[in-house]
Amino acid sequence: QPWRIPLLNFVDVVFSGVLTLFMSITASCVHNANTKTLGWMCLSMVCVALAVLVVAVLLPLLRRCGKLSKPYDFFLCHCKAEAGAFARWMKVELLRRGKHDVFLDADNLESLDCLLGYIAADVQTFVVLATSTVFLRPWPVGEVTTAHSNHVPSILLEMPDYERLKLSDIQKFETLVPDLESLCVDNGIALPSVRAALAAFSERGGLEVPTGFTSPAMSSLATMLIAGIPSGSITCDVQPLQVLPRVGIVREGTVEANATAFVLQRLLARHMYFAEAGVAEVLCVEEDVQIPSIVRQVLLLCTRGCFHEYVYLNRVCELSDRAARALPVIGDDEFRVPRSEFFMSIETSRLRPLPDGGDRTAAMIAQAAASIFKEIAVPFRAKTDRQAALEAAAVSVAKRLLDSRDKHGGAPATRACLDRVGCPGTTASVQNAIRYFGEPPDSQQMLQDQLRLNVPSTLS
Repeated sequence: QPWRIPLLNFVDVVFSGVLTLFMSITASCVHNANTKTLGWMCLSMVCVALAVLVVAVLLPLLRRCGKLSKPYDFFLCHCKAEAGAFARWMKVELLRRGKHDVFLDADNLESLDCLLGYIAADVQTFVVLATSTVFLRPWPVGEVTTAHSNHVPSILLEMPDYERLKLSDIQKFETLVPDLESLCVDNGIALPSVRAALAAFSERGGLEVPTGFTSPAMSSLATMLIAGIPSGSITCDVQPLQVLPRVGIVREGTVEANATAFVLQRLLARHMYFAEAGVAEVLCVEEDVQIPSIVRQVLLLCTRGCFHEYVYLNRVCELSDRAARALPVIGDDEFRVPRSEFFMSIETSRLRPLPDGGDRTAAMIAQAAASIFKEIAVPFRAKTDRQAALEAAAVSVAKRLLDSRDKHGGAPATRACLDRVGCPGTTASVQNAIRYFGEPPDSQQMLQDQLRLNVPSTLS
């Protein structure tokens, strides 16, 4: 593929083919040749070449004028280290709301040479997840400049750590961003265009993303993006649970940890029946909220620095006191299991007391953490992994949860939650899943819908 834009590769193939046919036809120019037939052949090939040229010119113009739908409704521009999981969560929520195709580099990008071409010609709405360093990295800057130069409708999401660029920084921007000059040269971007784009994005208002971002807030954000609302506030109301969960996901309180937990919850919902009704509800991690006593298993989401948070440590203490089974899930490549020396340095006065009112020692919390990591952790990297890898990790988590329930005296059919409709014993499998997870609202109707859809098995 010599060209960065796929359409130009197609045009190149057609014209090369036509030229090859012309050269082949010249071999037929001998005595007694049928000149009329050769003339019609040449005319038809010229018409095909001209038609392809007209389509190649009109197609981008129609897309740019809005007369023709573009392949991607949204493009998520983000810094993977700071908002990779949040971008994944946004894509999951947008795809749940209809036929909205979302471009996320972890899933859709195969070559960096094609990246800016996608923004210029194939994207309907350009969404910037503005974090503290997104405008200090060369590729996000190139994406923003391309969207601004091609007049792509854009929406700015102001993350909690975002600070607007100052005019003085924009004027000397090429000295702040490494490798920006080489990127501009390789992609035909002028530095004045970069400054104009950054000035435009720094002056415009956006949607403010608060720190305590919840699932209802993401639903509100997805609705606003689909409606094309460029600015405003996003509500973060916590809705009470309609059905108490049997499986909980505990995480620290950062935006990225929240996003990873909610992505895991959504993917578990596809592999465990009635998860939307409370099977894998993400629990708040605030100190004044306790894990419901009905929760039988907990997924402990481990990210970088989580054990430095005393709220998170108190969750570990709570799990230890209840003797609840916790499955560690590694949500960050930079996470490291803390050593025993680390726990000796914590302030025990900030830990929750023992059930009998006694003080908790550092050795106790170290022992509780060590017992949790006796379980083999499951990696779930929402920041960097492709959708297929995340689906496979969710399947692994679902199997581990249900296998553990069977080993600890659960009904033999609890593993049948992994049996998709269409397999032998489907009706009994779903009914046993209801007995294990509890009776959700309209469960009989849900059972009939599952049987009617005849979904094939996706798990072995």
